[in-house]
Amino acid sequence: VDGYNSGHTVVAVRANDVYDGFSVVVSEDTGDAEDEEVTFRQLLKASQQGVIINEHGEADFDFRVESDTNTNMLVVDAGNNAVGIGGAAVSGKSLTVTGYTDLSLSNYADDSAASTGGVPVGGLYHTSGAVKVRVS
Repeated sequence: VDGYNSGHTVVAVRANDVYDGFSVVVSEDTGDAEDEEVTFRQLLKASQQGVIINEHGEADFDFRVESDTNTNMLVVDAGNNAVGIGGAAVSGKSLTVTGYTDLSLSNYADDSAASTGGVPVGGLYHTSGAVKVRVS
């Protein structure tokens, strides 16, 4: 199966009895036809422990999930270490969220009530018309 606009060819979808999973491996020609030098890179690994995409940190192995109406519902830009939700990943930002977001927070009378109410250190809560982060 040839890769789409990538120059890569999928060379194996291999079952692994040890982990009851499979791997998708792609090849990339690294020399001319006479050299016959080929590099194999693992793109995806799936097992009972979960799914890993780009385990070896290849900069050109990006990952994208499409929804019904958004082709960039989730984008991982491997080369720029960036993630986009609802839009493209932006270089220089670890996470970019595009579109409407809804953050539901518990409302507390004051900071002390948030602490005794179980908001963990680093957790967000709402009090006195402001969103706060519990620091201690």
